[in-house]
Amino acid sequence: LSVLPATKNIYDAVFLGRLVPSKGIYDIAPIWRRVCDHLPGARLAIVGSGSEMVIRKLTDIFLENDLQNNIDLLGYLSSQEIYAMLKCARAFIFPSHEEGFGIAIVEAMACGTPVLAWNLPVYKGLFEGGIISVPQGDFAVFTELLLPLLSCETKQNSELISQGHRLAKNYSWSKVSQKMQSWLLGISSESK
Repeated sequence: LSVLPATKNIYDAVFLGRLVPSKGIYDIAPIWRRVCDHLPGARLAIVGSGSEMVIRKLTDIFLENDLQNNIDLLGYLSSQEIYAMLKCARAFIFPSHEEGFGIAIVEAMACGTPVLAWNLPVYKGLFEGGIISVPQGDFAVFTELLLPLLSCETKQNSELISQGHRLAKNYSWSKVSQKMQSWLLGISSESK
């Protein structure tokens, strides 16, 4: 397993983020191993950069779990490449252990890709109804909820995608900058 250049491959799922332990990168192998037990050809793209030590450790973990043909470490990609990949993927997995917001989640929702993430408290107010939240550390449930997304289009996918699109629109640059300007100037939303 090596860090691969961007290709025109279509992936079943994508992870996007810094390759650091707090992003849940070591949770990926137990999740994806379970996925591959049900869908042996399932492919996951991991987009993001990390230290040589972390990449080596991830590579070793993927080899130990016999995932070398199912996971590609793609490193840094351009925004255009990332969005094209997200639009083609059936799911976005984000097993981060701590977040202040989750911009990668918004990017996936904006691309129409269903999101699965650990149920961090910050997501409840931001993305409720737009992502599938999984009890943190429950790899079996994560996989159980991920498999239907990877297998076929379902009504749940359509509803989840629609809600995700609606939520993502709340975080456009213009809306966020307007909210920031109002906050900085002390203008409440009621006075507008």
